[in-house]
Amino acid sequence: MTANQVKPKFSNLQLELLMIYSNGVSDEQLTDIKWMLGKYFAEKATEETDKIIDDKKLSEADIVFPSVQVYSPEEFKGAYQASQK
Repeated sequence: MTANQVKPKFSNLQLELLMIYSNGVSDEQLTDIKWMLGKYFAEKATEETDKIIDDKKLSEADIVFPSVQVYSPEEFKGAYQASQK
């Protein structure tokens, strides 16, 4: 590798998002994209958690469930927009 060649340090996901953002998106679209990404990764975390619970044969009594606030997309947008002020 020469001095003029730089190995990219972005993941495939980051590169894809950079391509999306290079076209410019509205604030509403950006909030929607963040919502979709958050939902996707939350679902993946839930799947992995369920797998661990099944593998270890845990019961509800073995697990502590914290109180979690679940937002609808509209509530999320409102909360996000309020946090940006």
